[in-house]
Amino acid sequence: SMKRVYFFRIFITTTLLVLGFGVPAHAQVIPTALSITAIPRAPAPGEIVRVRATTPSIAKDGLVFSWTIDGKTRPDLSGLGADTIQLTAGVLGSTLRASVAVRQGKTAIGSASLIIPVSRLSLTWFAETYTPRWYRGKALPVEQSTVDITAIPEVIINGATIAPENLMYHWSYDDQDNIQEGVGKQTFRIRTRDFPQSSHDIRLVVEDMSRTLYQEGRLFIQSTEPQGEVYAFTPMGGIATHTALNNNNFYAPTRGLYDFLFEPFFFPITTRGALRYQWSVNNAPLVGAPENPYFLTIDGTQQQG
Repeated sequence: SMKRVYFFRIFITTTLLVLGFGVPAHAQVIPTALSITAIPRAPAPGEIVRVRATTPSIAKDGLVFSWTIDGKTRPDLSGLGADTIQLTAGVLGSTLRASVAVRQGKTAIGSASLIIPVSRLSLTWFAETYTPRWYRGKALPVEQSTVDITAIPEVIINGATIAPENLMYHWSYDDQDNIQEGVGKQTFRIRTRDFPQSSHDIRLVVEDMSRTLYQEGRLFIQSTEPQGEVYAFTPMGGIATHTALNNNNFYAPTRGLYDFLFEPFFFPITTRGALRYQWSVNNAPLVGAPENPYFLTIDGTQQQG
C-alpha cells in the first residue's frame, strides 16, 4: 500500500512591548585654530597624514614654504605656495615632527612646528538583543534596542603607554554633540530609534590630560528587524539548527508526536520568556507548553493530512 505523508503548516506570532527614551544635548565646543595642523591629528600606523600651514592674512601663492620633517629639510616638499604636504605615519608610538618656515620674497613671515603622535583607536559595539545560546553570529541592533559602543585606544607618548582609563573621552551622537564626556568614559550607550532600518552616527574624540594627543573615531550603526525561526526538536538530537523549517512547512513521514521550538533572534529582550507566543497549525490555534510557551508538541494522529 502507498505510504501516506502528513503535511502541517505551522505559524507563530510574537509580541513585545518596549519603551523609547531620549538623551539630552550639549553645545559643541569649537577648537581654536592653529598655524599648522594635521589631519588626522593622531594617525594610525601607515596612515596618510595631511599637514597644512595656515596663513590667514596673506595668500599662499605669494609665499615660499620650507618644510623640515623629523629634523631633515625637505626641498621636495617645499616651494612657492606649498602650504600643504602629505606624510606617512610610522609605527605605533612613534612621532612625526613637522616644521615649516614661511617667507615672502626675502622677508620672513614666521615659522611653526607640530608633533604628530602615531596611535590607534578602535571602536567596537555590542547590541543588547537576544540570540540563542548556540548561535555563533553577532547580535544585531533593532528598533528601540540598547547598543554599547566601546573605545579601545592604543596610545604611547614618549615611550610610555597611556592607560585608556586615564584618557578623556568626548562622545557625540547624531546631531547631539558632547553628549557624554569625562576621564575613563570608554563606553557609550545608545538607544536606537523606534523604527526599523534606522542609522546612527557615533563620533568620538579622545585626548590625554596634556592634550598632546587628539584621536578621532567615527562609527555608523544600522538597525535591522527582529527575526525568528521554527526548528524541529528531538529528545536525542536536540535542535536541528541547520534545518529551520522552510516557510514553516513540515512534512511528517508517519503519524506520532512531533516537537517544535521557536528561536527568536535580535529581539531587545534578555530571555525568551519576555515574549508572548501564539502558535497555529493548519490555521488552527494551538498553545505551547505551559512552562515553555515557545515549545510546541503536535500529535500527528489528531491532524488531518
